[in-house]
Amino acid sequence: MIMASHRLLQNVEIETTLEADASGVVSTISTDCTIPTPTAFAPSIAYNLTWAAPVATAASTPSATAALTGPINLDTNPAVTTTLNASGAPGGFVLFVNQSPKMKIGGIQCQLYSQSKLEVNGDGVDNLSFDIAIQHLSDSDTIYTAANKVDNVPAASKAVLWGAGGQIVTSNLVDGSDEDSTTANGDVVFGGSVEAKGGSEMHVILDVTNYSPASATDQETLTYTFTPF
Repeated sequence: MIMASHRLLQNVEIETTLEADASGVVSTISTDCTIPTPTAFAPSIAYNLTWAAPVATAASTPSATAALTGPINLDTNPAVTTTLNASGAPGGFVLFVNQSPKMKIGGIQCQLYSQSKLEVNGDGVDNLSFDIAIQHLSDSDTIYTAANKVDNVPAASKAVLWGAGGQIVTSNLVDGSDEDSTTANGDVVFGGSVEAKGGSEMHVILDVTNYSPASATDQETLTYTFTPF
């Protein structure tokens, strides 16, 4: 789910006139910006767990793959590492770590807005067997930091990821310094492998102590809020 607080549309008008005693054409260009709601995009991500044959048991570490639905800017499915009983996680949980998928806010062409804050909150129901933390790219893939959990955060007090006091970066992400290009183009893309350009990691823990590998599914919903400045 995506929430966005403003949208910017840019209209460029070109007026051309001929002067009677001039050899050339005189052109004037003007820019008109209006402010409805920006367009925001984020994919869904699904994990598939595989336990080694002959018997799938919660006591063994599964391998995992991740698949994106609606990938942004030609993003590809991230690689996933798994650790059973990782440091910082409850006993009997497996930790999945992968690079966060790319997300984008578009339609901020006007110079008035060239950057974005990114916040996140959960769906109001904390699934205690399935938790998600957003962490630095440099954090260990075998350590879970409960303080960075975001799926239990209520909408009324969203967790800031990028922006003042941000969990990942304490400033807004600026168009032209983001993942999609080095040129300002009216889009701010979060994601990729460089933290300064919006990169981060998802650290997901799942309770596999009483898990049924054959049939069980778990789901969490995160809502991201982009605020352009």
